[in-house]
Amino acid sequence: MAKTQSNIGMFERAGYALGASKLKMEHHDYVKSLRENINVSKQKRKQLEKEHPNGIPTEKIGINEEKDINAAVLGLTDQIKELSLIKEGDTYIDKNGLEQEYNLRDVGDQIDALNNNVRRLNQNTEDKAGFAASLEQLGPLAKSSSKSQIANYEAVKSRNYGKDGLDQRLNPETHEWEWYDQVVGKHVPVAQFNIGSAYDDTLEKMDANNMDKLFDIADNGDVKKDRSKWTNYYKPKMMHEMREYVKENPTAVKNLIFEDDDFIPIRDNYLFDYYSNDMEQIPDADMDFNTWKNSDLGNAAVELLKEDFDDNDFFLDEYEKMLEKKFDEHYIPLTKETSDDKKGSLNSKQT
Repeated sequence: MAKTQSNIGMFERAGYALGASKLKMEHHDYVKSLRENINVSKQKRKQLEKEHPNGIPTEKIGINEEKDINAAVLGLTDQIKELSLIKEGDTYIDKNGLEQEYNLRDVGDQIDALNNNVRRLNQNTEDKAGFAASLEQLGPLAKSSSKSQIANYEAVKSRNYGKDGLDQRLNPETHEWEWYDQVVGKHVPVAQFNIGSAYDDTLEKMDANNMDKLFDIADNGDVKKDRSKWTNYYKPKMMHEMREYVKENPTAVKNLIFEDDDFIPIRDNYLFDYYSNDMEQIPDADMDFNTWKNSDLGNAAVELLKEDFDDNDFFLDEYEKMLEKKFDEHYIPLTKETSDDKKGSLNSKQT
């Protein structure tokens, strides 16, 4: 059988002895700390309980989880043991049937990767428990949450890891816990699991603040004399602040249009576009928008909007129109007639 020699450079030659001892050392450290690694979640939880005497929601590792963890760790252990026995000069048969000499540096990298898999499994187990515990402080979900997001949320909160809930599994390739996400219809890593979010009223407060300012601006004497001050200065300033916040918090718009009744018209305008483009799917050609909105088709469209809405530019354009409309409802330009009326009102008060 032909044998292919490795082309060993001076740096690689110098590192071989260190590489061989490093493999043995890593294997030794790994075996020594195996039990500690398996129990790392429990240790961290105990520390959290000390730091938070009033109580931190904790989660025990279930029997099935422990079986999966042990099986994964033992599988990794066997691979590490096998690799750690390789020494300089050992050979293997490659896929072409040729005998090759092991590169100890590559073997060391493989052991590092396997050790990282163990660390990833431990960290992921801890992160999963922390994510489940954090829902205790999250509170009710935003009204913009879809039925699938709510179902996901309830499954985590009730710790339903079974087939009728999260259908939890440990991915044998990534060594990460995965849950069945009803939003996307497949298993995803816990870090990608979609439960929607709690409602943040920052954007709502920004709108309320804008409306307060808007009424004051409409009564401003300089603006009454020159409406362009509203158009060219005040309104652009409001819109800039809104755009910047929405850019940093893209889900805030979706939450707002479902949470605040003042924004139902914007939501309906968006749905009307969907309705207009979906006419071929409406069985009754005479079905008007309001009837459609309250039908099963309309409810399905709302659910899609909750899951997929990302047209924040549409909202911002509609919001600017809303500002303009509110301003015009309150604005009375200062003309000669209104000025005379105001003087007459003052004179009547004086007499």
